[in-house]
Amino acid sequence: SVTLAFSKPVALGAGHLAVLDCAPGDASVCHDGARGRAPDREVERIDVQADAWRLHVLGREVTLELGPLASDRLYALRASAPGVFRDLAGRPLGGGAAAAEFQTLPDDTAAPELLVAIPPLGGRAAEAAVSTNITLVFSEPVLVAHPELVVLDGQNQSCLNGTNNTCPKVAEREYRIPTDNSDPNVGTVTVRGAVVTIDAYADMAFNSTVALDLPAGAVADLSGNPLQPSSGSGFAGEIVFRTPGTVFEHLVRHNRFSDGHFWPREGAAVAWVNGSVVVIGGRAGGECLVDTWRSRDGRAWAQVQGVRSSRYGRMAPAPTFAASAVDRWGCMWLLGGECTADPATLWRSCDAALTWEPLPAPVVVPVGVEVPPPFPTSWRSHALAILGGWRLVIVDAAHPTQGAVWRLMETAAEHVERCAKAPLAFGPRSSPALLATSDGVLWLMGGRRVGIGLADETKAENLGDVWASYDGGSTWTCKAAHYLAQRTFARLPGIPLNSSAVMAHDGAMYLLGGFQPGDAAGSSAMLISSPSLLGRPLSPPAPVAVLPLASGPGEALRVVSRNLSLRVLFGEGVRLASHGPLPALLDCGRFDAGVPAAGRCGPPAGPEDLRPRPPPAVPISVEARGFEVAIAAVPTLRRGHRYRLEVPPGSVEDAWGNALQGPIGEDYEVLVDPDETPPTVTLVFPPNGSHSVPPWTTLVLDAPERIARGVGAIELTSPAGETVLMHAADAMLAGGGGFFL
Repeated sequence: SVTLAFSKPVALGAGHLAVLDCAPGDASVCHDGARGRAPDREVERIDVQADAWRLHVLGREVTLELGPLASDRLYALRASAPGVFRDLAGRPLGGGAAAAEFQTLPDDTAAPELLVAIPPLGGRAAEAAVSTNITLVFSEPVLVAHPELVVLDGQNQSCLNGTNNTCPKVAEREYRIPTDNSDPNVGTVTVRGAVVTIDAYADMAFNSTVALDLPAGAVADLSGNPLQPSSGSGFAGEIVFRTPGTVFEHLVRHNRFSDGHFWPREGAAVAWVNGSVVVIGGRAGGECLVDTWRSRDGRAWAQVQGVRSSRYGRMAPAPTFAASAVDRWGCMWLLGGECTADPATLWRSCDAALTWEPLPAPVVVPVGVEVPPPFPTSWRSHALAILGGWRLVIVDAAHPTQGAVWRLMETAAEHVERCAKAPLAFGPRSSPALLATSDGVLWLMGGRRVGIGLADETKAENLGDVWASYDGGSTWTCKAAHYLAQRTFARLPGIPLNSSAVMAHDGAMYLLGGFQPGDAAGSSAMLISSPSLLGRPLSPPAPVAVLPLASGPGEALRVVSRNLSLRVLFGEGVRLASHGPLPALLDCGRFDAGVPAAGRCGPPAGPEDLRPRPPPAVPISVEARGFEVAIAAVPTLRRGHRYRLEVPPGSVEDAWGNALQGPIGEDYEVLVDPDETPPTVTLVFPPNGSHSVPPWTTLVLDAPERIARGVGAIELTSPAGETVLMHAADAMLAGGGGFFL
């Protein structure tokens, strides 16, 4: 296609446009009677009325859809007569002269190359976070030619090696992501020039092998050349990486509370509320307890005084083996328990377990065509979770034939629906752990196997499998046969019966207490899934790419513009550390001032008193955006100067608090374009000496190189003495042209 730009809005008139091949004679010039004397060959004719579907008029621009043209050839576009185009008042524009000349590009036969993959290319040894996006950086702008891309969340090794017969031997998920982004619930594919980002809606499984299949022709450049496997980049037709296992480790191995009045108990309710762990009630020696305790770190604890009920005549709940959950507003919910006279009452507290409000039983609404079942009047061995920050979900799986998943329909808890019923996918079990992530995924872990005919249920197996639901509890998928991906215990315990599970805002999952089979004293361990407490680094521990890409070893420094913007890409979501150092952009001086191209930008090694001063830092803006850190120079950089980016250790961390371990910067250096020749104006429209120029005419300034907006204004004066200022900030730029409306 060819686009023509006019000085005013236009409309189609009458006549035709001829596309002429200038190859006859001197192929470098079109027929002008002087240099180009051989007549040009007409290859296409467009009637502006009969072929109006091939012309697209938008204000001052007209785009022509042309047929196939030869590559690397000069063409001319001529109007048959005045009136092919008219202004909105009907006055004819144009004439018999060539309206435009353009050169077609030579054939592009080079296939695009994969320069950077995130997660990095590394076969099955490469590891990335379960929430990672797959980002591909190519050597040139590309298009995704296939209607869908397939991401295989591969076989879960924990599930494959497990012995739990409730977990399938193969837990494999397949994401077929439409490249037109027609189904965002599956995922999206974003193409921005040479960068392609594949974002699956759901997280990958833990301890799993993930592969993105890129078959032949899936990605091609703008000329249609498909991506090919490359031995140099390590790309063999697919992107393969592994996700880490879910890690649980001991945090506290004993019961030591700061107040001597706290004694061992069973069945206490535990929740994470406003930055503190809250422990409520329980039972000790057959006696029900009503005390409440808080702790910010799981080690030091203090008792809460003055706990009460908001309803006159009702005592505050005495939760023993009751399920609890916390919503986005910090309100804690309790349901059931063995030490309360009304085990069907749903309780809510919005002041960190100081005041409790009893709620009436919700009304059950039908799902589909079924008759609404009655809402249970007694609860035991169930689990609660808050989905999406407000929706309460109840898993009641203790009965093999009457188990169900209940889901409240509003924050007021007035209506409820049964979204799943027995037989449940994860089988009957009592007291499972139920948690919800911020992206709307429910996680069900462990519990005790029921319905197997044991005379003493305390000897029943503690399950350790992990299940996930991506639709609010209606359907469930097995994620792992056992939650301990790294086996640090002498024996392999399940999640203890009546243990408490909470999830903090940073995604850390806590498991506290519980009973193992044959262990009458119970467990006093607190387990935590957060890798940050294990000192684990980012995964991978360093940025995987910086855009624009730096030059390779032995190559000249990459030349960048004075308005430099950088994107530091990581393999998982990151944020700026609250108390860490900040990234810096160092000005290393003029490139021709004795700094070798391959040398390190900065002071050389040597005695402290002999070292020159370190390079000065220039002001920058730094912002963390998902999987990247955006860095932009606040002032324009100095021409011909060499700059180095430094991202020091501890400046960036992931959602778990794992910090960047090693610095980057010694290998990332760029050179600001040393061009100091000011641009020149080679064309002005309307031309000098023009008469009868309409007052709405667009002023066009053309330069032989790309230009940027400066400061100030262009001053137009008239013989009548009027002055018009056209500010540079209001100009529209296109390559080497500036347009003032």
